[in-house]
Amino acid sequence: MITAYLTALLVMSLGTYLARSLPMAFTSRKALPPGLVRWLDSVAPAVLGALLGPALFAPGGQLLPPWQNPALLAALPAAVVALKKRNLALTLVVGVGAYTILITVVRD
Repeated sequence: MITAYLTALLVMSLGTYLARSLPMAFTSRKALPPGLVRWLDSVAPAVLGALLGPALFAPGGQLLPPWQNPALLAALPAAVVALKKRNLALTLVVGVGAYTILITVVRD
């Protein structure tokens, strides 16, 4: 059983390594077309929005009003800190702190 886990871990590690290194190996000596660079620059924000949208607006698959949604309420001060300070660590502390306060104090 442990051999199966180690084999799966090795195969997944190799797959991850190849998926990350092969594009760099083939494109490191060539200039990418400007259109492709613009498209690649927009992929990360699009993926982040696709992941955060449902998590913030419909936690557990159910759409909640904003005043009953602690994740959405905690995201507001975190967004303000992120926009003003541009500090990821501070943004995380504010977001997690706000969420913790909301689920422990407000929900009880």
